[in-house]
Amino acid sequence: MFKYLMLSDGHFSFKLCPAEIEAILRSTVNLLGEDSWLASRIIEHYDKQRLEHMWSAFTKAETFGPFDGLISLGDNFYDWDNLGLDSIAKLDEAKELKHRLLDHFSLHDKRHVWVPGNHDLGYLNCTFASCGPSYPPEKNFSCYRDIYGPTYGVKQLNDYYSAVWLSTVHIETLTAKPDKTDDEKLEFLVAQQHEELEFLDETLENIEGRFFFGIHDPGSFLSPQLSAILNRHLDKLAGSFTGHLHAEWLLKLAKIYRPSFRPAFHRYKVQFIPSIWGIVLPFFFWSTGAGWAELNLNGERAELTQHMLGIKRVKRFVL
Repeated sequence: MFKYLMLSDGHFSFKLCPAEIEAILRSTVNLLGEDSWLASRIIEHYDKQRLEHMWSAFTKAETFGPFDGLISLGDNFYDWDNLGLDSIAKLDEAKELKHRLLDHFSLHDKRHVWVPGNHDLGYLNCTFASCGPSYPPEKNFSCYRDIYGPTYGVKQLNDYYSAVWLSTVHIETLTAKPDKTDDEKLEFLVAQQHEELEFLDETLENIEGRFFFGIHDPGSFLSPQLSAILNRHLDKLAGSFTGHLHAEWLLKLAKIYRPSFRPAFHRYKVQFIPSIWGIVLPFFFWSTGAGWAELNLNGERAELTQHMLGIKRVKRFVL
């Protein structure tokens, strides 16, 4: 039997509240004044709730171990500006954070799947010509690979199941904001999408047994190119995993706003992995929707267990 710890949207950081985040939060309460006691309390509570829920989840997750591997659904570090790994400071911190996370769960010599998120690859830097023009998106991808491994790939989970994953930035950009991306960045993202989708089609054609598919942004399942490939291999698809929205209740709202989510999620057997610290509501001083999951594989039997913090709920799915 193999047991995998599943995390998403950790946005891990050593810092309690980076100066940049503090500036953003202060801008939301600027009517209170720069030296407002309430503004300071909002910032403190935001940070405190985030870290408390994260470590509470870690502590509880440890009791279900040991784990045979880790599957992360993206946004692995605290990239406050969504420009990705674009500085030495970010690179050094991301390396150390990965080391500490693996050390905490004794996973250094185990199997890892790191699905990249929009923060990991610098979505704004990849998308908008005005954001970081001197830092090409291919550099973001290269830095990510140096720390976490390939931005797309396949890995055997046990004798019957494999994990297959893609990055998500090119799908987000090419379906939503291609007109705001300069030609050089657009050329790179088009080439990246072609490379990844070609890999996916070829891999699924030749894969033995069944596979789980992972991608960070649930909106990616609405991509016609991705859907066309997955549709050809539904007989091998055991399930899909996604994150990005942090909390399940926000995903439910997204399904109302975009009804096309429902048939796509049903067709591709999508399961949502919540953020380890959920969504912090600074004006109300609490975090909501936090959780994590474990994937248990016993031969051909697969079971996903979602552990939701705060509401004391455990959901089990036989995949």
